[in-house]
Amino acid sequence: MERQIKKWFSIVFYVVLVVVMAVCLLKPATYFSENENRVLAQMPQASVGSVLSGDFTKEIEEYTTDQFPMRDSIVGVKAHLEQLSGKQENNGVYFAKEDYLIEKPSTTSLQTAKASMDSVKKVDTLGKYNISLLLVPTAYEILRDYLPAHVYEPVQEQVAQLAEDTFAGTDVTVVDPTEELAAHKGDYIYFRTDHHQTAYGSFLVYQTLCEQLGLTPYSEDDFIKEDLSDAFYGTTWSKAALFNAKPDTISVYRPKFDISYSVNYVYEGKQSDSPYEMSWLEKKDKYSVFFDGNHPVVTAETSNKNGKSLAVFKDSYANSILPLLMNHYESVHIIDLRYFTADPLAYLDANGISDMLVLYNTANFMTDTNVVKLGAFIK
Repeated sequence: MERQIKKWFSIVFYVVLVVVMAVCLLKPATYFSENENRVLAQMPQASVGSVLSGDFTKEIEEYTTDQFPMRDSIVGVKAHLEQLSGKQENNGVYFAKEDYLIEKPSTTSLQTAKASMDSVKKVDTLGKYNISLLLVPTAYEILRDYLPAHVYEPVQEQVAQLAEDTFAGTDVTVVDPTEELAAHKGDYIYFRTDHHQTAYGSFLVYQTLCEQLGLTPYSEDDFIKEDLSDAFYGTTWSKAALFNAKPDTISVYRPKFDISYSVNYVYEGKQSDSPYEMSWLEKKDKYSVFFDGNHPVVTAETSNKNGKSLAVFKDSYANSILPLLMNHYESVHIIDLRYFTADPLAYLDANGISDMLVLYNTANFMTDTNVVKLGAFIK
């Protein structure tokens, strides 16, 4: 009897597996997952070479994994089972206190950060540019008390110390907002479901940056803080996949003072009179309301005709800070080295820009290999 039960169980299992595989292969493929904010694997093309090498089999596995029916629901169930079993994290995200989902560091190596700093230092030796480096610590560092016990490692502290040591005796201004953010860690300065900062967290970084750049920062009273959406589920939620996570609020600071903008998305040939693209509020990736997400080059001209221009080499952390900083400049050139492949210094020279800011979150600065492009064209 037991043998018969095992036999039928095996038959049912393989029938279900075949049916699911057939559904994956026959149903129209989904191109983009809004939940995970990424392009999903598409049906691979078979060739003699790919079949013999085994690449085709691997690509089919990736395709069926990405296109699995009810994939998001199954991932969510798995996440809750992981949490109920007492596990501290799921898919690289810690289940932290106060409903925070905090991203686990993907590396503890300082090698990439050191190479990036050396590249910035190389640019400084030219004596042509006024360079500032701003590394914003993530929730992993500032909200370390919210993390599960015994998981915190001082890797972001080590990067901050590395920056201080690397640029000691140079003309590079190192901006470290850690102390200011730590003083407000009880406030809503990081999203609970996303790796970015909230509007208020970005405002605190903006004020610290202005003070280091010799600018007089505006106060909160100079802006109207507007909540755009209270239904934001970000990247850490997508990874952790908890059904009962509390959504975040996307807010912006609109100036009370008289100023106007002309925002130009250079590669796309698109223009706007605002740093905010409201169409993203109807989508999952609501953080892309700031400068329409990430682009190779965005230029922002303001009615503040003071002759000041700034080039910002950045990751997405900058997107919510720059709408505040740009009020102090006549023009700001926003360059994302992940997508910009030309000589960045040639771009600065062609546009008559001598002030440059490198702005990344610390965790991303430890893994992004594109910052070295700043010094790569120097002969």
